[in-house]
Amino acid sequence: MGGAEGRDGAVTLQDCARVSGPFFHGTRAVLRAGDELVPGRVSNFHAGRVMNHVYFTSLLDTAA
Repeated sequence: MGGAEGRDGAVTLQDCARVSGPFFHGTRAVLRAGDELVPGRVSNFHAGRVMNHVYFTSLLDTAA
Protein backbone atom coordinates (compact mmCIF):
# COMPACT_ATOMS: atom_id res chain seq x y z
CA MET A 1 0.00 0.00 0.00
CA GLY A 2 2.26 3.10 0.21
CA GLY A 3 1.12 6.45 1.32
CA ALA A 4 0.54 8.01 4.70
CA GLU A 5 2.46 6.69 7.69
CA GLY A 6 0.61 3.93 9.53
CA ARG A 7 -1.24 2.77 6.41
CA ASP A 8 1.41 0.34 5.14
CA GLY A 9 1.12 -3.42 5.55
CA ALA A 10 -1.62 -5.90 6.25
CA VAL A 11 -4.50 -4.83 8.45
CA THR A 12 -5.98 -7.21 11.01
CA LEU A 13 -9.10 -6.97 13.13
CA GLN A 14 -6.90 -6.26 16.14
CA ASP A 15 -5.19 -3.22 14.57
CA CYS A 16 -7.74 -1.93 12.04
CA ALA A 17 -8.29 1.36 13.90
CA ARG A 18 -5.01 2.65 12.43
CA VAL A 19 -6.48 2.73 8.92
CA SER A 20 -9.27 5.08 7.87
CA GLY A 21 -11.34 4.92 4.68
CA PRO A 22 -12.68 5.32 2.23
CA PHE A 23 -12.19 1.73 1.09
CA PHE A 24 -12.81 0.33 -2.38
CA HIS A 25 -13.62 -3.15 -3.67
CA GLY A 26 -13.39 -4.17 -7.33
CA THR A 27 -16.53 -6.20 -7.99
CA ARG A 28 -19.11 -6.99 -10.61
CA ALA A 29 -21.85 -6.78 -8.01
CA VAL A 30 -24.08 -3.77 -7.63
CA LEU A 31 -23.58 -2.67 -4.03
CA ARG A 32 -25.30 -0.05 -1.93
CA ALA A 33 -24.09 1.64 1.24
CA GLY A 34 -24.47 -0.84 4.09
CA ASP A 35 -24.20 -3.99 1.94
CA GLU A 36 -21.79 -6.56 3.39
CA LEU A 37 -18.97 -8.22 1.49
CA VAL A 38 -18.51 -11.82 2.62
CA PRO A 39 -16.11 -14.61 1.62
CA GLY A 40 -17.40 -17.75 -0.08
CA ARG A 41 -18.32 -16.20 -3.43
CA VAL A 42 -16.96 -17.22 -6.82
CA SER A 43 -13.86 -15.31 -7.96
CA ASN A 44 -14.18 -12.63 -10.65
CA PHE A 45 -10.76 -13.65 -11.97
CA HIS A 46 -10.61 -17.48 -11.78
CA ALA A 47 -13.60 -19.44 -13.08
CA GLY A 48 -14.83 -21.95 -10.53
CA ARG A 49 -12.61 -20.74 -7.68
CA VAL A 50 -14.39 -19.91 -4.43
CA MET A 51 -12.70 -17.11 -2.51
CA ASN A 52 -12.04 -17.51 1.22
CA HIS A 53 -11.31 -13.82 1.74
CA VAL A 54 -12.58 -10.39 0.72
CA TYR A 55 -10.09 -8.04 -0.94
CA PHE A 56 -10.44 -4.31 -0.46
CA THR A 57 -8.09 -1.38 -0.77
CA SER A 58 -7.76 2.26 0.13
CA LEU A 59 -6.38 2.99 -3.36
CA LEU A 60 -8.92 3.46 -6.13
CA ASP A 61 -6.49 2.32 -8.85
CA THR A 62 -6.04 -1.12 -7.28
CA ALA A 63 -9.78 -1.73 -6.91
CA ALA A 64 -10.44 -1.78 -10.66
